[in-house]
Amino acid sequence: MCKSCFESEIENFASETEWLAFDLILTKKLGKNQIKFLYYNSDGEHSYKCVDCKQVWRLLAPNYSVRGYLKSN
Repeated sequence: MCKSCFESEIENFASETEWLAFDLILTKKLGKNQIKFLYYNSDGEHSYKCVDCKQVWRLLAPNYSVRGYLKSN
């Protein structure tokens, strides 16, 4: 984990505001090529890889009662 990707996991997104703030950070990191999209699986998870530290991240966006998460692999 490094400053190019994310410094910690997120157990869940407590609010829509928190999710939208995270989504903006993710979009900026993708735009700056700090992280790369790897794949989308059938469970709805998106996987990303940090260009610098090579950490793989699994992201599940919030959806109704599911609060989503960001976890390192």
